[in-house]
Amino acid sequence: SGVTYLSSFSLGGHITVRSGSPTGAVVSSGSSPLLWTATISGSYYIHHNTNSSCLPSSIAGVASVSVNPPPAQPGSITGNANICSGSFQSYSISPVAGATGYTWTYNGSPLAGTGTSVNFTTTSSGTLSVVASNSCGNSTPSTLIIAVNQALAQPGTITGDTSVCSGIAQTYSISAVSGATNYTWNFTGSGTISGTGTSISFSPVSSGTLSL
Repeated sequence: SGVTYLSSFSLGGHITVRSGSPTGAVVSSGSSPLLWTATISGSYYIHHNTNSSCLPSSIAGVASVSVNPPPAQPGSITGNANICSGSFQSYSISPVAGATGYTWTYNGSPLAGTGTSVNFTTTSSGTLSVVASNSCGNSTPSTLIIAVNQALAQPGTITGDTSVCSGIAQTYSISAVSGATNYTWNFTGSGTISGTGTSISFSPVSSGTLSL
């Protein structure tokens, strides 16, 4: 990044550009016309001679340059990193000094919005990225890896007796459901359910439907 200039002399010759002072570090050197780039703010001294043996005293001009850098990398993205498939989510960053716009992408695809926050839904895991920008360029992206949890499959058949004596504890169970962290059992009649896993102890006192 920086500001690029073209220095030339009608008589041709050799040009040397130095930074900071007439004897400063050589930024660029070559035959006229010469393209050179100022990467930091300051004074640049342009020396001209008929050949490459330009002396520091052969100053043909001085350029005062103000180089504005692109924005700094945005801070951490705030928002949920573990989400349910298809759920509506909001993510944000703090404003970046000097930035005039922001570009949000998910897995490389652009998202709507150019501010410090974005809303979207997704059904697949991936990487959320945001880049701050201004007229001088783009920042390094800030990223957040998002894990999407898919909807759970319906539990299988409940195993257990369907004809029981009132008040007598019974055991009912199902096979584990992939991705499930707990199970909620319900009964339409009266009775006591003990447990939240794949197997429960159940003491019914009236007929009804057991479900989860």
